[in-house]
Amino acid sequence: MKLPNQRRIYTQDFSQEYQDFVTKLAESLNINLEFLYQALNKNISLRDNIACTIKEVTVAVDSTGTPLSQTTFALDNNLPVLGVTALSTINLTNPTVYPTGQPYVAWEFNNQGKFVIRHISSLTPGNTYRLTLSIWN
Repeated sequence: MKLPNQRRIYTQDFSQEYQDFVTKLAESLNINLEFLYQALNKNISLRDNIACTIKEVTVAVDSTGTPLSQTTFALDNNLPVLGVTALSTINLTNPTVYPTGQPYVAWEFNNQGKFVIRHISSLTPGNTYRLTLSIWN
């Protein structure tokens, strides 16, 4: 869908009896319409505008997908977590070996309220990976 070209409210588009009111209203609305137009014109970012936490973690897993060391971190907000998506998966041990599929991250919160990765599927055991994760709210 293409954005419409009209981004402002113009006083002259309304009858004379409403122009004073429209002038007052347009002062604040036109600024916000311009911001909205700019945002919807491919300027919404994952980090700044979407309810999620983007985290980069370095992890190696065993043959069951369990991390070899504890991977725990705080989230950027206190909203309920819907799920986790691996946005990027880089094998630091052997860059020519790729995951066998989209990594799936099983997680939970510990008693301090920190996010804990319990299991990651599709990674080669013993290889160290850098994952960029989106934790969706």
